[in-house]
Amino acid sequence: MGPMSVPELNLRPALFAVVPFVIIALLLASIRIHTTWSYYRTLRQFTEQPQAGQKIVTPPQIPYTLPFLGNSFSFLAPYPGQYWDQLFRWHPRSTGICSLLMGGRKTHILFSPIAVQALFKTQSASRVAFEHDLFTQVFGMPEE
Repeated sequence: MGPMSVPELNLRPALFAVVPFVIIALLLASIRIHTTWSYYRTLRQFTEQPQAGQKIVTPPQIPYTLPFLGNSFSFLAPYPGQYWDQLFRWHPRSTGICSLLMGGRKTHILFSPIAVQALFKTQSASRVAFEHDLFTQVFGMPEE
């Protein structure tokens, strides 16, 4: 008799089962890396902007992993306020503002009295889109 042969393993089904998960994991990891890099780049620009306010810089977008849902899953915390406690452990309160992606919509959060006063003093701030969504989608009112 000849030497004992090792049975060949058919790796093809296992490969087909694992590859989609690896691709999804790499995609989600790349989204997280990109949003984290963008956050720190924007945070640096936001904190280095001149105090006179000549240059308009967008507020830092808090990093997320899931493209459409953004930061929505982060709010599923066991007790109220846990998300904000975790956020302010690493996001500087001195910025006074941050942006979150909530269900595909960018939402700006103001947590500084100075930023809130500046918002109310500006003439360009508008709630038209918010009120339109509220009345048509929540209250079921007609478009007109």
